[in-house]
Amino acid sequence: MKRYITLFCLLMAFVAVQAADHTNEAVWEKVSEYVDFHADGSQTYRCSSRLRLLTHRSFNSMYGETFIIYNPQWQKVTINENYTQQADGTIIKAPANALNPSLPFSAVNAPYYNQLRELVVSHTGLEIGATIILDYTIETKPGFTAAQEFLHRFNDPSPIDNYTLTVSAPGELTWHGGMINGKEIAASKSADGKWTWHTTQMPGVAPEVNVDQQALPYVYVSVSSDDSRATAVAQLIEQAAASEDGNLADIIKNDSDKADESWTNKHVNTCTVPLGVANEVRKPAEVATSAYGTVAEKAALTTALLQQRGKKASIICAYDKSLPPGMASLSHIYVRTGDQVINAENGASTELAQLVDKMQLWENGRSLTIEPQAHKVSRTVNIDAATDKKYCKSAGNYTVATIPADGLVDNWHLILPVERTEAMSLPELVEERDSFIISLPTGASLQTKPYSKTVSNGYGTVTIALKDQGGKALLMRTIRVTKTHIPVSGYPDVRALLQLWQAPVYRTVAIKK
Repeated sequence: MKRYITLFCLLMAFVAVQAADHTNEAVWEKVSEYVDFHADGSQTYRCSSRLRLLTHRSFNSMYGETFIIYNPQWQKVTINENYTQQADGTIIKAPANALNPSLPFSAVNAPYYNQLRELVVSHTGLEIGATIILDYTIETKPGFTAAQEFLHRFNDPSPIDNYTLTVSAPGELTWHGGMINGKEIAASKSADGKWTWHTTQMPGVAPEVNVDQQALPYVYVSVSSDDSRATAVAQLIEQAAASEDGNLADIIKNDSDKADESWTNKHVNTCTVPLGVANEVRKPAEVATSAYGTVAEKAALTTALLQQRGKKASIICAYDKSLPPGMASLSHIYVRTGDQVINAENGASTELAQLVDKMQLWENGRSLTIEPQAHKVSRTVNIDAATDKKYCKSAGNYTVATIPADGLVDNWHLILPVERTEAMSLPELVEERDSFIISLPTGASLQTKPYSKTVSNGYGTVTIALKDQGGKALLMRTIRVTKTHIPVSGYPDVRALLQLWQAPVYRTVAIKK
């Protein structure tokens, strides 16, 4: 018996060690990036990395291939090294067919951008304990990028043991570095004029939902100021919108009375090629004729349509608040008309002030200072418990009315685990007020006792109250979300708010005939 107990304990110890070793799917043993900004506007980027695989999933569905998107007309990709060192030290060189240029998914159904390429680099000889060694260079010709800049956001699920970024430029550099392991890492300048940014033991991002991307560490470097980069991005779109030569009027003449901000979304499909990859914006007439366009092109077209109707319209470029403005950090593009902004991607309209909590907004190369505003919604829903079959179910003398989970916050579909290891991001600031008036059948009474439940803390307030109004039941539900960036320390408070809001017990009302 003792032998079996000993064997069981050894087995459990082995499993525990294995679990501890396989907390991560893989680990980047070393990542070295080199960026050379040249005086003529060209630039050279080189990346050298060693990735050790720890699980089957790491090479079956995560790191079996590397994807490099580039524009062959302006850029050249060179694979310097691509091989695998297996667990026993055996070197497996990648075969010739391991490099396959293909059309990026974002350029599908967009003929104008079919010159773009995505180099698929396949890694062979993969197994647990193997190490992928990859070294490649991207050379970019002058005139392709709107601004010389480089951004690395550390959002990979696997940790980095050793990371180095080396940058050379003809002049001074602007550096921005996010907090890493609780401290900011400064760049150092060598005698030969090169700048180096180095850190070790960079944690991977936990596989959690709603991770706050703005809380993740990053490093950003540029040769120009925030204002000049923001201006360069905006001008690409604004110049296209202003280039309308009258052809657009001929294209939309049959819909001229309907050619407003919704016309673009109805007639032009979205091509998801990022502006930083396209680095150009076609004329509005060409976009309208082709019936597809990038988000930037749809913004230029919408702006041209509004201006053609005599409306004042301008381009709003949105960047994450945690990052400097630039092509690499561009998040969304909007068209502004007064205090309203139109999402160029889907045509949705919203208040300008509702965007500034999560993004910094730039208009015509100028940063906007606006007080953030919550998204306010209010509704009243009437339910007749005697006849309603959608929300009410009856059995014998009892009827249960179930309140629908289809409100603004309900549609976030948030998952609330007990703990988190990453900061959480909520979609937006909200003030939601829902009133459900339930008419009781004749002679029926409310079986659920009236109540009032409230949770209030530094992240908002939730109040749910049920009142008996004699022949009617009034269920009032209100929620205020006052912060969208939730640190790990604040997650328990946010979870308490949202658990009350989501609780099924406070969405049902029992009635007895």
